[in-house]
Amino acid sequence: ALSNSNGIGIDTMGGSFAKPIEITSVHYVGFLQKMSRMDGKVVVVTGCTTGTGFVAAKAMASVGAHVLMLNRLSQRATDAEEAIKKDLPHAKVTTVACDLMSFKSVL
Repeated sequence: ALSNSNGIGIDTMGGSFAKPIEITSVHYVGFLQKMSRMDGKVVVVTGCTTGTGFVAAKAMASVGAHVLMLNRLSQRATDAEEAIKKDLPHAKVTTVACDLMSFKSVL
């Protein structure tokens, strides 16, 4: 995809899309401050390469949980784990290969 000078993306397939705007949450910081420590706990988060899953994984890692990030193996999954570890060097974050579209993958 390409973008023009107005920030409008031009899909190489002929469509267009708007570049996402930055949003600052008025609730997230307060929520994060109220979270209890999760040291010694293991949590599993699916779909955590972007969006809510990524934010949830990072938030729980920030309060001491060992986060198992269940994703299909991809560069996005690797990048998500590395981004959390970069921001939170002592975080316990592990990517687990899992394709929830495949029953064999979750056995």
